[in-house]
Amino acid sequence: MRVLERSKNYHWELSEDVKPLIEEGVLCGEFAALALGQEALSHRMGTFPVLLLDSLPTSRNLLPPRAILSMNARSLPSYGGSLETAAGDMERYLGAGCGALVLCGNETRAKNFHRLLEERGVRARLDLTDRTLPAAGETGCRCRRRRS
Repeated sequence: MRVLERSKNYHWELSEDVKPLIEEGVLCGEFAALALGQEALSHRMGTFPVLLLDSLPTSRNLLPPRAILSMNARSLPSYGGSLETAAGDMERYLGAGCGALVLCGNETRAKNFHRLLEERGVRARLDLTDRTLPAAGETGCRCRRRRS
């Protein structure tokens, strides 16, 4: 729903920015297509793999779902740089048969955390390619990708 709301707000802002340009004759409004509309955006996004994370599925979706997955996700508290504390919590979840995905701030932190888990005998995989999710009882360490 945030994508739909943001699209609506973006189009409103764009129309407000473009109005003076059309009035001054800088842009010809009949031929100015500056952004995809909601329908075109939905169609274009449908050509890519899209993951919609909703806590409650609703009748209004950006795209019709190809599959619906149910998962339990937990965000662990910040550990203030203590990899030992984080590894201890990871062992508890892995012992319960859960898979764990650890998103580290950069590649060096991912490698350090992976090494620490291996030293503790925790089944872990360093995955810097973002290709697969960890299996039950396994930890995947990867970098969090930030968009500018």
